[in-house]
Amino acid sequence: MAHWLTDNTIGWSPLVAADQVFLHAAPTGGLVLDENGVSGGAVYTLTQNGVIAGDIAAKFPHLAGIPAWELDAADATNAPELLKGQIAVSAFAGGDLVDATGLQIPGVLDDLYAYVAYGEQLGPVWIGGTPALKLWSPTAKSVTLHIFDDANPATTSITQTMVLNPDSGIWSLVGPPNWKNKYYLYEVEVYVHSTGEVEHN
Repeated sequence: MAHWLTDNTIGWSPLVAADQVFLHAAPTGGLVLDENGVSGGAVYTLTQNGVIAGDIAAKFPHLAGIPAWELDAADATNAPELLKGQIAVSAFAGGDLVDATGLQIPGVLDDLYAYVAYGEQLGPVWIGGTPALKLWSPTAKSVTLHIFDDANPATTSITQTMVLNPDSGIWSLVGPPNWKNKYYLYEVEVYVHSTGEVEHN
């Protein structure tokens, strides 16, 4: 398994030493692996820059010393969007596919969002008599808030679209005072790696 650790750094030790490594991204899924490699999405070339060391190794000591693969600086600015879809890496040696795998992403999520989101109070927050709802979900494509008058499963909700703060990964919405004592659910549109599809959870 490869590990996306910062916006531009992926730690991965392919099964065979590779001379070419690529990141693949598909916003709604559909990546396909065959003997020629991974197809079905956008392709980004990764460049080896030594091994995982320094501050990154201090944070992820179990990955220290494995190859560090870097995204071009311009491509790294797209990391927040790439993380909202299906992602994978592939490795080639002498033109032949030698390995391919998915990526673990907690490291890059922390790198992109944790500092800005730290200290934010999530869930329902009351400011005087006015409620605000906040949800940290940086990989979501959209979040819809459902408000219910009661807990009866047959009750129809009213819906509101929540707004993303791209710096923190937090979706939020300020509601009217009469939301007090009502019930709510979040509907999160997100790519789910276990199903390979964009789902509404």
